[in-house]
Amino acid sequence: MSLWSKLFRRSNVDSSDSPLPTSHPPAHKSPPPSDNDEIALLSRFGTEDGPDEATADRLLHIALTTPRQQKAIDAIAHAMMHHEVPERLRLVCAHTLVQRGEIPRALLFLDSVSQTPSLMLKADLLHDQGNVASALSIIERVLARDLDTPGARERHRRWRAQLAPHLPISQDSRDVTVAVPNAQQSPYRIVREIARGGAGTVYEARDDILQRSLALKVYHQSSDQEQLQREAQIAIQLAGEGIIRIFDIDLNGGWIALEWLPRGSVREAIRRAHIDALGEPSSFIHKLALTLSHVHERGWVHADLKPGNILLDASAAPILSDFGIAVRCGEPNRGGSTGYLSPERLAGASVEPSDDIYALGRILEDIIRTEHHAWSPWLSLAEHCMTERSTRPRNGQALLALLRP
Repeated sequence: MSLWSKLFRRSNVDSSDSPLPTSHPPAHKSPPPSDNDEIALLSRFGTEDGPDEATADRLLHIALTTPRQQKAIDAIAHAMMHHEVPERLRLVCAHTLVQRGEIPRALLFLDSVSQTPSLMLKADLLHDQGNVASALSIIERVLARDLDTPGARERHRRWRAQLAPHLPISQDSRDVTVAVPNAQQSPYRIVREIARGGAGTVYEARDDILQRSLALKVYHQSSDQEQLQREAQIAIQLAGEGIIRIFDIDLNGGWIALEWLPRGSVREAIRRAHIDALGEPSSFIHKLALTLSHVHERGWVHADLKPGNILLDASAAPILSDFGIAVRCGEPNRGGSTGYLSPERLAGASVEPSDDIYALGRILEDIIRTEHHAWSPWLSLAEHCMTERSTRPRNGQALLALLRP
């Protein structure tokens, strides 16, 4: 049965009664009502002679307070089969269905939602159905946008506790870390601090001998030597277009020198709403997919893909950085960042290339939420990347195939 067919599953009792279990056979759709009532208008939403969003919202709220509640919901479901229905209308229907106890059908109305109220409701419903990992993944998406979303932190703490045996230790979503006391021990002149991350601090530095700028990442604990060496070795193994270049490393000093990319990161572009800095969307996405394909073909998963780890070169091409927790395909979790971990990883599954694809979908969603007109057409790709592991592109190569005309 298709998704939209499921939307028309309904009980054969009056709308005021409790619904039958989902195993009850669906009833057929009601014949279209006359053109003179609100139900007919709602079913024509998205057509030339249908109502605008404000009118549809008003008609829906009126109908939902009458015995025609079921027909109004069916009318919106009918419109969804042929047109894009605004999320706020679908959310109203979902809330009504929750009150009626029709949770599976309510979730269908919440398919591919992106606004915080819809995500919060969807997370609660998934949690109540026992899908804690997916619910937690949605809450982390919400927290990645706004740490102060009412109720989100409390849910996050409670649901993480339920999954505690399986969860990696996530880095803070704002990348807060400790300043490094020995930054001056490097042979480079420190210009300014750029960012603080889960492992160390990044500075803009200057190589006065070779007359070039570079990024100096300094770890704040001597015990991080193994992490530092590992990050450099993986980046060197994967060296190529789209991968950050390593210039120098000192394990005893606890620092690594990287190429300097003054355009900053995707994270900064999103925060400042400078989305034009990313260049043309199709080119940006294709280049990032190429880089992920390169990483995955060599048996690695980045495992911490997020806006702050995608830098921009002089031509606005994406450059993948920070391989500190990268793992071989199929290895256990080593960590990750709140808001960009797939539900499968949150549930304790081993790391697969498709987890990078999920994170890419989240990044695209972050960009699209800035409401930059050029990126809106890519919402469907973002949503596809965030589906469950069995249906999203399995790796960078599969994503490239999907992007081909």
